[in-house]
Amino acid sequence: MKHIIKFRWFIVALWLIAAVVLVVFGPNLQKLVAEKGQITVPDGNESIQASKLLQKMSDDDSDVEDAILVFHDEDELTEEDKDRVAQAIDILEDNQEKLGISDILNFTESEEVEELTVSEDNRTIIVPFRLSLEDQEVEEARQAIYEAVDHIDVDHHLTGEVFINEDILINSEEGLMKTIYITVALILIILFVVFKSFVAPLIPLLTIGISYIISQSIVAILADTVDFPLSTFTQTFMVAVMFGIGTDYCILLISRFKEEINRHESVKDAVVTTYKASAKTVLFAGLAVLIGFSTIGLSQFTLYQSAVAVAVGIAVTLIALMTIVPFFLVLFGRKLFWPFDKNVEHKESKLWKLAGTFAWRRPVIALLIVAIITVPTILTYNGDVSYDSLDELGDDFGSVKAFDWVTESFGPGNIMPTTVVMETDEPITSVEDYQAIEKISQDLARVDGVDSVRSATRPAGEMIDDFLMESQANLLADGLGEGADGIQQIESGLREASTELNEQSPQLDEAKDGVGALMAGTNELNTGIGQIQSALSEIEDGIMSGSMGAGEVRAGLEEIKKNLDETIAGNKQLLNGYRQIADGLGNFGSIDSMSMGDLNELKGILDDLESSVKYMHLIATSSNPGLNDNKDYSQAYKGAIQIIQGLSAAISEIESQLTKLSEAGQQIQTDVVQPLRQLNENFAKIVDGQEQISAGLNQLIAGVSELESGLAQAADGQHQVVQQFPTIRDGLTEMYGGQSELREAFREIQSGLEELSDGLGEGSDGLKQIDEGLSTVQEYLGDFSVDIGDPIVIIPEEAIEDEDFQEGASQYLSDDNTIVKFDVVLDYNPYSQEAIELMDDIKETSNKAIEDTPFEDSNVKVGGVSSVNNDLKNVSEEDYTRTALLMLIGIFIILVVLLRSFVMPIYLIGSLLVTYYTSIGLAEIIFVNILDYDGLTWAIPFFSFVMLIALGIDYSIFLMGRFNEAKNGFIKHALIYAMKNMGTVIISATIILGGTFGAMLPSGVLSLLQIATVVIIGLILYALVMLPLFTPVMVRFFGKYNWWPFKTEMETDH
Repeated sequence: MKHIIKFRWFIVALWLIAAVVLVVFGPNLQKLVAEKGQITVPDGNESIQASKLLQKMSDDDSDVEDAILVFHDEDELTEEDKDRVAQAIDILEDNQEKLGISDILNFTESEEVEELTVSEDNRTIIVPFRLSLEDQEVEEARQAIYEAVDHIDVDHHLTGEVFINEDILINSEEGLMKTIYITVALILIILFVVFKSFVAPLIPLLTIGISYIISQSIVAILADTVDFPLSTFTQTFMVAVMFGIGTDYCILLISRFKEEINRHESVKDAVVTTYKASAKTVLFAGLAVLIGFSTIGLSQFTLYQSAVAVAVGIAVTLIALMTIVPFFLVLFGRKLFWPFDKNVEHKESKLWKLAGTFAWRRPVIALLIVAIITVPTILTYNGDVSYDSLDELGDDFGSVKAFDWVTESFGPGNIMPTTVVMETDEPITSVEDYQAIEKISQDLARVDGVDSVRSATRPAGEMIDDFLMESQANLLADGLGEGADGIQQIESGLREASTELNEQSPQLDEAKDGVGALMAGTNELNTGIGQIQSALSEIEDGIMSGSMGAGEVRAGLEEIKKNLDETIAGNKQLLNGYRQIADGLGNFGSIDSMSMGDLNELKGILDDLESSVKYMHLIATSSNPGLNDNKDYSQAYKGAIQIIQGLSAAISEIESQLTKLSEAGQQIQTDVVQPLRQLNENFAKIVDGQEQISAGLNQLIAGVSELESGLAQAADGQHQVVQQFPTIRDGLTEMYGGQSELREAFREIQSGLEELSDGLGEGSDGLKQIDEGLSTVQEYLGDFSVDIGDPIVIIPEEAIEDEDFQEGASQYLSDDNTIVKFDVVLDYNPYSQEAIELMDDIKETSNKAIEDTPFEDSNVKVGGVSSVNNDLKNVSEEDYTRTALLMLIGIFIILVVLLRSFVMPIYLIGSLLVTYYTSIGLAEIIFVNILDYDGLTWAIPFFSFVMLIALGIDYSIFLMGRFNEAKNGFIKHALIYAMKNMGTVIISATIILGGTFGAMLPSGVLSLLQIATVVIIGLILYALVMLPLFTPVMVRFFGKYNWWPFKTEMETDH
């Protein structure tokens, strides 16, 4: 110390130069905290791995965050308001590249999007989008977006995890500056009250101020070069702890200097003596705090690790206390206590002396007082913690306002859904893949506490109706209904055909009889023609021989012509009859109501129906294995399959009968209709020939009239007529043969038609059975969804090829279709304890859901705010236990070395633990039971423990270090002496340290407020209850064993 005093000016100069250089050339800690101070969990945790998978979903998403612009009206958004919101969205879409945003969801795109983004109460519209932070900071991006839509006259704010975290950072920075200003002011006031001096308060402020400047620069250099852990708490904790314990140590040194200056004429000697007596205490106390904060570096959690910066500050502060404070003590000397306290004598603490004496004399009552104060609070402490980051912010922040708007209008889980993500080796392209995605979505949606699930098969969060088995069964049922109608038409047509065939049977009999009559008439005609030919030959002979008179000839010819005209008329009627028969048989076998195409289509429908029913049965039993044991369901299923297969076989039989009908029609066309038409043509020619003969007879009669003048000419005409008759008789003979064949064909056809009519009747009956069977299957399909209980989804092949479907699915698939995500919307606030507790259920459900699917080998990861907080919970609890144990071991070792005892460290640490649990229990009563928070902020138990144990042990060291200065004498006297001399110092230190933490109360940061509350309660409790009442009882109880296993010359005095 003498060397330090000797080179004090040089040393102080070095401190000042170091401070200036580091401030000018060192990195800015505040900027580094903004860049690296976000709360994250270790890389191996679930939420981090999920985040990495989500980043892989698109090559361009390496630094992209989800965000939401929220428009709101407290009453209701009018149509004009919605037009303004649409205008704002247009502006965002037109400036996407400039603003660094993409994937904007516009409520005007479709009804589905409107349903997702416009609330049912019509008060809120959300505009989700993705924000790139590659070339801009969060705050820059926010301001740019606000400026773009500033003129839109609808209340709007940005929210989302990225903006909430940014506001937490801004709030912390503002809280830090408030804390610094208030801390400095409080320290000045408290030190002035303690020392009644304007000069003394400046020493701690200058010493700790220089230490803080250098410490934060060192931390900034470490963070910039070796990724030293930082958080939003780093600077605040450094200010609170460094100014708090630094001032405490200064008070200890100045108070001891105040004692020693009256005993020494030389100020330097007083300073040397002060450090000889108190430096060890300060160093060990500082070392205990240093170890306490250094052990935090062994934790895995960066937030906890960030408190190691306090250890750096403590190390620098200890060096400053040993080098800068002596400078000021020597520099000011007795003037240090100017102007009010002329008498620099150190004052004893009457309160601590009284408390120590009482506890020594009435140990049971003292312990009872301690128990009354501490035990009830400890027993009622539940340990409830909250992970709600929004509690860190006030309602004035835009991100909180927007979050509350969305929560009120859409529900708490919509704004930050939990994300389940998994990766496959093969691209997701098949129906089986999408069917598995829907199955996983369904299983997740069934988890208690889950509101809905958005995925590739349900981008709007609800099952697509067309994919529901019930819908598809209804469609099949409708199709079967149409098929049944078609069957009924075909059955009616077959019955009509059968009736027509039966009706045509008499016509065929008539035609057959007519053909027989025609044959007889043809014979008679042939005979008559022969007679006419003989008569004409005779006439010809008479004319030629002139033996017959002209008058007789004319009369005979007129009679012949009369008979011939009658024959011609009869033949024409017969020809018309033939033609009617040909026309009647021309359309035989082709009935308009019968269609082979209809039957083929129906058969195809039945085949598809059988496949669909089997597939639905497979899906139903896989989703609900209990159906296999359901007799009603099994009988309905087997019955449906048997009916469908029977219907298909019946339709095949009908096709066979219709084929026979078609063949019969073709046979009639070939064997009857075509020959009959040919016969009609020949018969028509005969009639024409007869008409020609009649015309010739007219000429002959005219010629006979002119017999006398042209008998020779008559003979020539007669000869011509006679020559025509052999041709006519030959035609009639040929026609008679055709008529004979026609009659035989009619006989065969009539027999076939009778058989065909019976077949058509049977086919009609079969179709009636088909109609009844289809109705049964239709009823079965209509009741299908009711039977299986839960809705089942079947995705058809056509759906995954649909462009609209793929557009919706692409939001939940990676660019290469190997990563799929599921957005799980919860019923709870994503920051709530209920949401956090759901994460394990969601993970377990996801793992079970992927069994026996293409995703079976995938490693399911769960991401999102709730998952991050779940990881924080697991990591923080694990780190809390381990770090607390290491910290207590380190402090125990320091106390053993300092106090040369194994006993005193045990009850001193025990007293601190009682103080901690009592303090945090009281804090829980204040914030949870009175202020109605869900719990203390999740980091509070850890940081409160570290702060209270590390800082509280200082007071133990102050007291017990002074107690141990007594080398001999009575234990009681040594303890009371230590208490009355250190009481004022400890109470002053408690006020100072409480003041520095009290400076956090107006910071506006809830976690700082809660930490300050726990530490202040703990310090007051420790300084006024545990140390003055509990410690004396322990000292009295253990007596000489206080120093076990070491020896002491102290004597017990009861």
